[in-house]
Amino acid sequence: MSTFTVRVLRAVIEPHENADALEIARVGDYRSIVRKGQFRSGDLVAYIPEQALVPEPLLEAMGLKGRLAGADANRVKAIRLRGVLSQGLVMAARPGWACGDDVAAELGIVKWEPPVPACMNGQVYPAG
Repeated sequence: MSTFTVRVLRAVIEPHENADALEIARVGDYRSIVRKGQFRSGDLVAYIPEQALVPEPLLEAMGLKGRLAGADANRVKAIRLRGVLSQGLVMAARPGWACGDDVAAELGIVKWEPPVPACMNGQVYPAG
């Protein structure tokens, strides 16, 4: 079983081939599209993965209010921007954060759990 984390890691910034105002931030094994000049290679960043529910104050601070997926426009999902897959969000690390820290609780970010369809509600009995 996997655990949900928002890790502080070092980003590697690469140019975006199809956009002048965007760059690709590589954080671990994932890529995220960011504004050009927002980060430099080696910067500490918090990587917010797919399926994260981001609180509204944090979305406002990042300038992303109303731009994400879900009924409340606060769920992170993978999208293609100018032909390049963006697999999450990247935000600048706050003072006091160290590489490898899990900051999900501090930021109020939780994993999105899809609702159970009404047709699947009911009693569960063990087989056997």
